Amino acid sequence: MMYSAKAVFTERRSGVANMVAGITGQGMALMALRSQPGWNGMLVDEIVLVTPGGWTAERLETFLLAIGASTVKVTTLDAEGRSTSETEERKARMAHPAGSHRGWMARAS
Repeated sequence: MMYSAKAVFTERRSGVANMVAGITGQGMALMALRSQPGWNGMLVDEIVLVTPGGWTAERLETFLLAIGASTVKVTTLDAEGRSTSETEERKARMAHPAGSHRGWMARAS
């Protein structure tokens, strides 16, 4: 599975180093690591990774917390790298006649 994890490490240098060592030791592949400013001057690291079978979002969250992250939010990604929850929302919006940008109310001629 492919996951995106947004994590804040209190000790960023050692936290990111432990995270990289930990995920490679578990047979995961690091696909991307991006940092962006977060609340109160903390950096939020977005970690995109591919896991072998048997990993769930909850298990990955627990793993990242155990290796030094203070907060973690994990989302599942589809094969194209989009969040599956966003994909489901997009499908629902497109299924609605108004979401497809078509007029859905009958107009009197």
